[in-house]
Amino acid sequence: CAVASGLMLAAAFPPLEYNELAWIALVPLMMTLRGAERKISARLGFVSGLVFWCCSLFWLRHVTWAGWFTLAAYCALYTIPFSVFMSWWLSGRRSRIWNVAMMFSAAAVWTGLEYIRSNLFTGFAWNALGVSQHEMLAVIQISRFGGVYAVSALVMLVNAAVAATVMHYAYEVIPGRRTEDKPRSGARWHPELMIGFLVLALIHMDGARRITKYQPSSQTLRAALIQPNIPQVEKWSAEHISDIYSRLEKWTSAAQSIGNYDLTVWPETALPDEVRYSPASFAVIEGLVTNGFPLLAGSMDAIKRENGAVDYYNSSFLFNRKGRVVMGYDKQHLVIFGEYVPFRKALPFLKALTPISESFSAGRESSVFALEGGQKFSVLICFEDTVARLARKALKAGARLLINQTNDAWFDVSSGSRQHMAHCVFRCVENDVAAFRAANTGVTCAIDPLGRPRDVWRSEPLPRLTEGFRIYELPVRDDSAPLTFYTRHGDVFAQACLAFAGCVGLAVLADKFRKK
Repeated sequence: CAVASGLMLAAAFPPLEYNELAWIALVPLMMTLRGAERKISARLGFVSGLVFWCCSLFWLRHVTWAGWFTLAAYCALYTIPFSVFMSWWLSGRRSRIWNVAMMFSAAAVWTGLEYIRSNLFTGFAWNALGVSQHEMLAVIQISRFGGVYAVSALVMLVNAAVAATVMHYAYEVIPGRRTEDKPRSGARWHPELMIGFLVLALIHMDGARRITKYQPSSQTLRAALIQPNIPQVEKWSAEHISDIYSRLEKWTSAAQSIGNYDLTVWPETALPDEVRYSPASFAVIEGLVTNGFPLLAGSMDAIKRENGAVDYYNSSFLFNRKGRVVMGYDKQHLVIFGEYVPFRKALPFLKALTPISESFSAGRESSVFALEGGQKFSVLICFEDTVARLARKALKAGARLLINQTNDAWFDVSSGSRQHMAHCVFRCVENDVAAFRAANTGVTCAIDPLGRPRDVWRSEPLPRLTEGFRIYELPVRDDSAPLTFYTRHGDVFAQACLAFAGCVGLAVLADKFRKK
């Protein structure tokens, strides 16, 4: 049953995307935890989590097999406290009130653990339970209050409601004897399921109302997104530099021939070197933007310090029509073992877990870019669109639209690029803001403030991937529009769940020592 829960949960995410399964995926695991000892519960929880993460992160094998399994095992650890908690709760009283309390407690504990995983050790905010519902537009509108964590809590609440109903329907505990069960006879009403579905219905109605009344801003930004489709093995190879330039020039010129847009967007590290120090890259950009359109280009950057050391950055630069850099942005949230190796000097063997030769340095601030038409936007590079606090930070700094530049060639063709896009959907809903996504390979698209991806452009199956350009138009958030509750207050919902989970953990420990 624990394995079945892991498989069902994995099936709710890309590539299968049977998102309905997420609402019942954890029921088998909960059923096995009823009456189980603490150690057994911990093992069952770990097994279930390991199956889920090994399946959903299988795309990471393209980068590192060791990293894939290590990360999957690490994420699976967070299922252990949830399983121990459920085992403790399900071994208690069997009243209706007790079951209803269990439902809300399960949702809070699961959400609190997701919050820890998303923030501890710089955080890994990938595939929260709520992300499985990225296509359920009415349901995910609750994100504007509690972020993706609110959707996770809702999905877990329904799982717990179904599990409580099944267990209460099948068995009735003899009063005063918690270890003996007898079959239940006759049909009775089940408030657990009714309460779970009532909460779901109310949230669905509120989301549907918001979608119906949604009015886009009158100000828009029209952008040409370029997808060059450069294989990862060729991106930093000297013999392929001319081909990279050729593809960027070809598709940018093709977009310019159509015209009537505000900005050209290249993906993350589209250029094969540090553009600020490369005459060749600068010449390509100058030839395209002169008498053309402003260009947002992904590039590496390097800054030499006084002691001779060089700091490398994963950056984005906005070039105006004269070919001059208007503003830049350095990526703030670096991917561990993907962009930097922790303790690389003290533990040099850790380099075996990553293909990178040098570690990047992290930026410190969000940059708010402004175009001649007054449109203001901020950039999220690569996995930064999975980090909710960075999108909030950009909105609070003054951005009114988001642009995600990414290079998913590391693990394409796989479900990883589709999973990646699903996270950006929540950044839009949480902050009531639109977003462009420009990918080297993967999912290039535009997402409106309701979380609706427009004209999704996906890489095709091997052996041919997609390259070219698309022109999209999205509304730019009004300066007068109030910020959402989530933008203003952040993860207070998840933090409240974490505080509750801490109290539950203390209760479990106290109960353990009391019985001793």
